[in-house]
Amino acid sequence: ICEDLQGALFAIASVNPDPLIEALNRRPQHAFPLIWALGGSSDNAAVSMDTLVEYSKHQDQWVRWAAIEGLVRLRKKAILQPLLVALRDRSDMVCFSAIKGLEKVADHTAIEPLKRYLERKRVSPGGRKIAMELLAKLEKAG
Repeated sequence: ICEDLQGALFAIASVNPDPLIEALNRRPQHAFPLIWALGGSSDNAAVSMDTLVEYSKHQDQWVRWAAIEGLVRLRKKAILQPLLVALRDRSDMVCFSAIKGLEKVADHTAIEPLKRYLERKRVSPGGRKIAMELLAKLEKAG
């Protein structure tokens, strides 16, 4: 049933994200599945992007992660700043998703934030590898 409900949320988001955004306001306890569905639909990218950016700062790490994953799917240069902010997140999985997104919108403004990320004591091995490769690529191009 959960998969069916999530599929229905994706279908709604694809047609019109407004009901999901309204549901976020009425039922904040359901933020994760609603944000996940909004992030999965790129049909209404402009409307969803603002909501995803807002929820990328949510108190719950799973909601932040879902929002960043949704922004990464948009593949637009406009997601750069929210990804740079997410790179400072206290959750490793949020940071990892931000790094994967930065790979897609590689920009020289990510150089210093990537260096700061790599200086952290707790960095996942996969995140470290991707960040180091991306940093080398950006410095070479810069």
